[in-house]
Amino acid sequence: MYNIILLVVFSFTLAFSSNFEKLNETSYDIQFNKAKVYFTNKNYEESYNILKKLFLKDFTNVKVNFYLAKSAIKLKKYGIAQAAFDRILINDSSNRQAKFEEAKLMYIVENKKESELKLKKLLKEEGLTKELINSIENYLEYIDDNKKLTEIDSLLVFGVNYLDNATTSPTDKYILPNFTYLGEQGDDVVDDINFLHFYNINITKRFLDNENLKFRNSFTYFDKRFKNEKDENFEHYSYEPSLKLYDKGNIYSLATKLGRYQPGHNDKSNYFDSFNISSSVENKNYFLYLNAQRFFYREDDKKDKSYSSYQSRLQINDFYGFTLSTLFTKDIKFKSRRTDIDKIYLDSSLSYKYNLSDTVFLKPKLRYKMVNYADESIAFNTKRKDRLTEYSLETIKSINKSSYISFLTSYLDNSSNHNEYKYNNSRIGFLYVKKFILF
Repeated sequence: MYNIILLVVFSFTLAFSSNFEKLNETSYDIQFNKAKVYFTNKNYEESYNILKKLFLKDFTNVKVNFYLAKSAIKLKKYGIAQAAFDRILINDSSNRQAKFEEAKLMYIVENKKESELKLKKLLKEEGLTKELINSIENYLEYIDDNKKLTEIDSLLVFGVNYLDNATTSPTDKYILPNFTYLGEQGDDVVDDINFLHFYNINITKRFLDNENLKFRNSFTYFDKRFKNEKDENFEHYSYEPSLKLYDKGNIYSLATKLGRYQPGHNDKSNYFDSFNISSSVENKNYFLYLNAQRFFYREDDKKDKSYSSYQSRLQINDFYGFTLSTLFTKDIKFKSRRTDIDKIYLDSSLSYKYNLSDTVFLKPKLRYKMVNYADESIAFNTKRKDRLTEYSLETIKSINKSSYISFLTSYLDNSSNHNEYKYNNSRIGFLYVKKFILF
């Protein structure tokens, strides 16, 4: 009987001890997961503090040491990060992710030669995942790019579009950016094909020998040429110098731009110029852009078309899986008496990128634009209000890292309280995009 009681007590004690250990293990895991959430949300200080406490309880835990190192790097505690990677590799010399992160740390602390050697050695190991190989190759490219004092890249875009109502574009007699019909429009609906070309070259140099601060000179040419409706032809030249700061995943930019617009290609008196100043900040999550721009004619009899435009744009790249973009614009005339210039409009779009395969994507998009004019129209005795809705579907085929092709179909409906400005059109288009790294 005594032996039975002793056995029951021993079993109960063993079970309690086992459950206690499981409870402790669960608490440990909860704290670790909490630290990971803090890290993901970029609250590196909180993540680091939790991981440091967990590390003191278990010096050899690989996951804790790994995230402790990554949090320490974000807080610029590079010595602690290096020690954590050393502990991982002493206990697990085949941990390739730790080797990769350690090699990146070498670059951060400006031991750039050692970083390259470690990355190239790691790349030769067998059994690497495709994702890790891509990450290593991309980081080696990043190191190579940062070695350059000057970078030169170029972008080529070629497109063909069929429109069933081609003359909904403003003619050379009335054209101004963001304006729809500044004069009478023909009654006939005309279909046509246009060809567009876009050429861009960027020359980027380090500024003050700081690899995170760069000065860019951007030269761009764009044109659209119709097969039959020659009056709809249009071309644009621009030069844009900008200063870019790369900091903690953000790109801050301050730029100015000079441009010339040439509608029709014939009458030079219809050419007009533009000047703008802009600033922006972007990262993987969003893009914020502010811009002030002036459009002006040189000819005295055309100066009533000159005006200023102020814009702000916000794009959110992961809005429940969608991309949301909103552009707010205010146009203000100089001294003109025209009633078709002063206006406010809101141009918003919602798109979704669906992967059919590794190289083929579908991108449905909905766009809605509201335009309210400030002055009453002389012809209609009311203030003009336009509403534009566009539905589009783009199929994108990636050819390689530097080029892709896309097929686009869209339907656009522009309604207005002034009948003269109502129109719709359908479009089918093809686009080829190629980027060149020249230096």
